[in-house]
Amino acid sequence: MQRRLLAGCVLLVVLPACQHQPEWRRRADILLRDSAFPRPKAQEPACLTDTILADGIRAAVASAGFDRVADFGPLYGAGCSSAPAGACAALVRRTGTDQFPQIDLSLIAFNRPGCPQPVAKATVVFDRTHPKGFVARHDTRTLDITNIRFRKWDEARWNGGRWILEGEGAAAQAHIVPGTEKSWDAPFSAAEALGPMPPADGGSGQIDFLSPWPASVFKMMVAAYVMKLLDRGQTTDGMPLSLATPIALPSQELVGACPKEPQTLSLRQALETMLQWSGNCATASLIRFLHAHQEIVQSPEVDDKGFPTAPPTSSRPNELLAELGLSTMQMNRTIARSGRWGNANDNYDSRTASVAHNHMTSWDTARLFWLLDDLPAALQPAWEVAPGRRVMTNFVSDAQKAVLREILQNSYSGSGLAANRTCPGPSPHPEIPGPPPELGIPARLASKWLDGKRLHSPIGDYPYARVVDDLHPQTDFFPYSTDLSRCQKFADVEFLNKAGLTNVAGSSVGIVRGLPDSRHRASRHYIVSFFSTLGTRYTDEARLAALALPKDPAAAPRISTTQTLPRLGATLDAWLALWLE
Repeated sequence: MQRRLLAGCVLLVVLPACQHQPEWRRRADILLRDSAFPRPKAQEPACLTDTILADGIRAAVASAGFDRVADFGPLYGAGCSSAPAGACAALVRRTGTDQFPQIDLSLIAFNRPGCPQPVAKATVVFDRTHPKGFVARHDTRTLDITNIRFRKWDEARWNGGRWILEGEGAAAQAHIVPGTEKSWDAPFSAAEALGPMPPADGGSGQIDFLSPWPASVFKMMVAAYVMKLLDRGQTTDGMPLSLATPIALPSQELVGACPKEPQTLSLRQALETMLQWSGNCATASLIRFLHAHQEIVQSPEVDDKGFPTAPPTSSRPNELLAELGLSTMQMNRTIARSGRWGNANDNYDSRTASVAHNHMTSWDTARLFWLLDDLPAALQPAWEVAPGRRVMTNFVSDAQKAVLREILQNSYSGSGLAANRTCPGPSPHPEIPGPPPELGIPARLASKWLDGKRLHSPIGDYPYARVVDDLHPQTDFFPYSTDLSRCQKFADVEFLNKAGLTNVAGSSVGIVRGLPDSRHRASRHYIVSFFSTLGTRYTDEARLAALALPKDPAAAPRISTTQTLPRLGATLDAWLALWLE
């Protein structure tokens, strides 16, 4: 009876009896018009399987419209802007299938009691060769992916070579630097392998996949290892460690995002700044701290500017992740002196210390969150890291896991699959050119970031004295952020998340679980891990005209990034709720 009532609410015009339905049911009304989405059968328990989960991912990605996203081109941020003209304008194009974004998406869903399969899992990757998605196979013992050869991010391969803009104004010319040409389907070298390659299966059913750069989600690797040190109570060289331990920030000379005056944060403040609003200065301070105490030992091989040109001599964070079976998660060539994880002169140059040497795949990242989640014994991870040896679910104590979950629960970086720093109302905002933002996963923004109905960003002396706010997005007075009450009211989940955004990376990972409020009574619980190339270089076609308008500094900021990510988040959440609620 309950299942039939649900169907009546979502498939027909909403009746008065359904007017107070949860937000996810309203969204399900739209998505279930698409026959590609698997749906629970009447009179049968709603139990997800790996196959159903993979089919749901493919349907959700197909419905998001990633092939209709506008691409500003390979020189966006390197001479070309979101108001392009001349040679820059000639580079703007729709992604289509021949330039389909790289998407690496994993889900781990916790079925309701009584289902034959307590945990359902799926990984699907998408690219210009597989725009409809390629479904991963997982080894039954290790849960490693056996039919995808993950390859390290290579922007030259993505763009066809290294681009340059020569000249100025209308006379500027854009072209690939001669000698750097690289075709999309060029053979991969052994050095481009990300993690151990799966055993060959005779060439049938295996593909290569260029793993997107994870952007700021890499900070989860730093945090997981710091929690391990907190359990130990000291660093490898014997320094006592607690959440109150002072962490000195690098100077502005070393890291441009840092304050001019010397400043120290507690370890807790540094973790919150790094994870909750993705502060780069705090991240550099923690990485520099790991170097200073021999947790990471930089390679002595450096270039003429002092940037390491080889992997670290030793890296205990990498060793820990490998011991957990998460071999595609690696943080390499970080810089001991500054704590930087990239060469500011050329952040994507694989020859030196660049972001091209930090890696994560969606499946291994989802498994890290699985290890950090709060779960009953029946839902705990149990993959093998060696024959007969299960993964250490207690690699970090329950107490430290709870601290990390609390920090992520209060995340301000609710962008990507969730967009809870904004709330488009029923009335339009004519002062903002272009369409309103998408809502994303209906996740409640932590009260820490609210001043009444209004967004309260980390800035000035909030939430601690002399807060490091190098990534503050200046959206407190954005019309879509002045009254969040409507979206806060219908939010029925919390999203313990970390997001990331650069010019060629848009990522969003975390744990989604129903709010404990009796008023909401949401019970769904799943882990989502999304990596893509959909960074600030990409927008929606409907926003192009507004972005080309002259920028008025007194006007409200425009929404520039593609809203296909929160649209995907909302779709996945509504579809999963059909099975898990």
